[in-house]
Amino acid sequence: MEWYSFEFWEIVLDVIGLCLVGMVIIYLIRNKAAYNQSLLENEKKPELPKDISEFHDLLLKSLEQSEIAFETVSDALKKERRILQQLKQAQSGGDPLDQAPAQPNHGHFPDEKYEKVSALHRSGLNADQIARRVDISKSEIELIVKLNSEDDEPGESSLKSISG
Repeated sequence: MEWYSFEFWEIVLDVIGLCLVGMVIIYLIRNKAAYNQSLLENEKKPELPKDISEFHDLLLKSLEQSEIAFETVSDALKKERRILQQLKQAQSGGDPLDQAPAQPNHGHFPDEKYEKVSALHRSGLNADQIARRVDISKSEIELIVKLNSEDDEPGESSLKSISG
């Protein structure tokens, strides 16, 4: 009678279930390996240019696309920067020279310092004068002016005017 007990058949069903699960896992692993192998065999290798001129043309095309993307992002940043400056000027309603502290102010965020450097440069101060008003090195001021010179006309050098 022990062969017919409920616990015996429960154990038999558990063993059968485990065997089925094991078979499914083995089937999936074998098919995954076969699928990966077929992908490797069917994978198309990218065609490389056959001579240097084709490679050069391809490189120039990708460079032009990168420049277009950069110009788009740059234009959007310039527009946002102008809007931000207009909002700051509307809130303060003052002259940029009046806004710059005579003593270094360590409580300001770096962006505020950079905005002050730009405003002081636009007002005609050189790098030494700006460095005395804002707690930033002369080389950093020159870098800020160079980055902001994108708004200047081509051929105009802001670094020459700030260093002098």
